Amino acid sequence: MPVRMSSIIVAVVLVISVSCAPELWNSTATGADSGPPRKGSPANSTGTPAAPPDDFYQLPTPLVSGRPGDVIRHEPGESYALPYNISAVRILYHSVNALGQDVAASGVVLIPQDRVPVGGWRMIAWAHPFLGAAQSCAPSLMRSLYDGTLLSMYVNMGYAVVAPDYVGLGTHSRNAALDGRSNALDLIYAVRAARSALADLSAQWIGVGVRDGGLAVLIASEQESRITDAGYLGSIAVDPTLDLKSNIQSAYNKGEDLFPFLAYGLKTLYPDFDVNSILLPGSAAHYSQVSSVCSPVVQPDGNLPSRSPRSGWDNDPAVVSLLKRNMLGSTHAPKPILMITASVPPLTVAEAQAIARMCKQGDNVEVESYPVDPQNLFGESVSTQVTWLHARFSGLVPPTTCHK
Repeated sequence: MPVRMSSIIVAVVLVISVSCAPELWNSTATGADSGPPRKGSPANSTGTPAAPPDDFYQLPTPLVSGRPGDVIRHEPGESYALPYNISAVRILYHSVNALGQDVAASGVVLIPQDRVPVGGWRMIAWAHPFLGAAQSCAPSLMRSLYDGTLLSMYVNMGYAVVAPDYVGLGTHSRNAALDGRSNALDLIYAVRAARSALADLSAQWIGVGVRDGGLAVLIASEQESRITDAGYLGSIAVDPTLDLKSNIQSAYNKGEDLFPFLAYGLKTLYPDFDVNSILLPGSAAHYSQVSSVCSPVVQPDGNLPSRSPRSGWDNDPAVVSLLKRNMLGSTHAPKPILMITASVPPLTVAEAQAIARMCKQGDNVEVESYPVDPQNLFGESVSTQVTWLHARFSGLVPPTTCHK
């Protein structure tokens, strides 16, 4: 596909800058070094602790009703560590929780401080990876915005960035931990809210997410078959969670106990769920901390015997229901998808089956695989992302690898 030379030059510069920023990939949201990130883990931040929610996040009880995407309030975000040429706006908007109830969600919109292009700033809707389920885990509470360097990269390419926190992070509500469908809806409604709050934004947008955020943008792409937003142009998923069950199990096998977060999310989705039906006493004890911490229990040697889930945890009816609502390829995605994966380790059978289901639905999926460790995948694939973004915003239809 044709790409201007300026875009190629920008891509080369961005590859260097992102791959030379290891601090993005080596610490958790609580500031503790966690080593190389693994799927399902709180991914990477600059280690900046979160500030407590200020008055901006406080809401009347009961919440005045509104439609999903309606703006509650917005204000300049002046405390973030961003380049001088980027403006930030905090937004509070109506979304829906896992039970379909009207709730408030928060996020940030980043905008270039430059002349507004004809038609407004086209948007990147950023879906962050799993950070935890506590109110304090919201990226908008962090001076670094958690992924601030990556978000600034997109703004310096000439895009606005809409970055939701997800319901329960930032605002006082219960988070549906590990539920990509809930996060996908928050992403879609954040775009609506950003458009309403800021007149200089274009209707056109593309979703971009990493790991669990990748699952969110993929589910959002399927949700668009129902919502039919004419401005939505597609999604980029980098190292996405393609199969939630294998992702949780893989993290556990590497020494990260996500089962308390799984139980918390299940309790959010299904209030009558008994967390002890899948948790042994070790994990059940950690469950009580989920609403106040932003990282899983990590055992470097991979030995978590006292925190093992109960045998047959994946047969619990609530777990089966959660896995089904997060299963990719159940609905046609009407717009193109770029999926960027690492070939080391190779995709599991369940992950490959997820892509096959999407192709069977007739989705336009382009899968690009890189022979690198997942922690280097984003930096290695920046030029591919730039090319794809430029093509989509230019009205071009990317190739698909579904028939290869």
